Amino acid sequence: MYFFLLGVSHRTAPVDLRERLDFSSRDLGAAVEAVAARPSMVESVVLSTCNRSEIYVASTDPARARDELVSFLSDYHHVPPQTFQPHLFALENSAAVAHLFRVAAGLDSLVVGEPQILGQVKDAFQSAADKRCVAPVLSNVFRWSFGVGKRVRTETALGEGAVSVSFAAVALARKIFGRLQGRHVLVVGAGEISSLTAQHLRSQGVGDIVITSRTHAHAEALAAEVGGRAVPWDGMIQALGAADMRRVHVCVLTSSHPLDLIPLPYLGLGVGPKRALMATSRRTCLWRIAALAHNSWVSRTQNESQS
Repeated sequence: MYFFLLGVSHRTAPVDLRERLDFSSRDLGAAVEAVAARPSMVESVVLSTCNRSEIYVASTDPARARDELVSFLSDYHHVPPQTFQPHLFALENSAAVAHLFRVAAGLDSLVVGEPQILGQVKDAFQSAADKRCVAPVLSNVFRWSFGVGKRVRTETALGEGAVSVSFAAVALARKIFGRLQGRHVLVVGAGEISSLTAQHLRSQGVGDIVITSRTHAHAEALAAEVGGRAVPWDGMIQALGAADMRRVHVCVLTSSHPLDLIPLPYLGLGVGPKRALMATSRRTCLWRIAALAHNSWVSRTQNESQS
C-alpha cells in the first residue's frame, strides 16, 4: 500500500488557480466520496484551505492514482488539466507523511505558525471518517500529524506573537491609526482570512464594518456574523472612498512589489490603481500595509524553510 499526495498550494500555484481548485466553499464530504469512488483509491482525505488544496490517498498503484486524481480535479472543478498540471506537486510515502506533519504544525503555511491549520487538518480527516473513506493507513498518519501539530505548538515558540496575516494586518493598523474605536472599515472578500480579519477588527471596537464580495450572499452572512453591513460588489469604489481602512484579500498580494499590485483589475472591476487611489488619497490605505505585512511573512517563511 502506498501513501500518496497530490495538490496545489501557495508555493506552487497563483491565487486565481487555487481559487478554482478550492473545495472549502463546497461539500467536503461529497468531494472525498467522489475521490474514494475512483478505482485505485483505497482511502482518501481532502484538505482544502485558502492556500492549499491537497488530496491524500492510500493506493496500491500511485501512478494510476495520480492520473485518476488529475482527472477528478478536472471533472469536479471543471478546469482543463493543462491549466493546473504544471502547478501540481506529488509526494509518496515518507515524503508525503513529512509534508502532512509540516502542514499540521503550521510550518508549510503562508504565515509560519498560523493557528488555524491544525483544526483544518482535523476537520478534513473527520469529514473523510464520517464518510467512511479512511482506514488504518490514513487514520494512523493523520492522528500522528495531530500529535505533531500539538507538540510543535506547546513545546516551541512557533505560536507566539501575531501568527496570521489577518492578525498581523490589524496589529499594523493599530500602529498606524492608534485606537481603532469608531473607525470605518471596508473588508473586501468574505472568505476565511477576511472573516478572521473582520472578527479581529470587531474585537478592537471599530465603528462600522462594511463587507463586499463577488458573492453577495457570502458578504451578507459575514456582515451578520460580525455586526456589520454588506454592500454590492459594484459598490466597492464608493465604499472604499468612505472607509478609513480598506483591506484587499491579502492572498492576491504575492508580488515582490506589492505597492504596484493593487489588485482591482484582478478583482474584475476594471479600475486601475490611480483611479482607486484618487478616491482615497487623503486617507491611509491599509491594503498597502497588509501587502507589506504579507510579503514580510512570505520572506520569513522562505528564509526559515531554507535554513
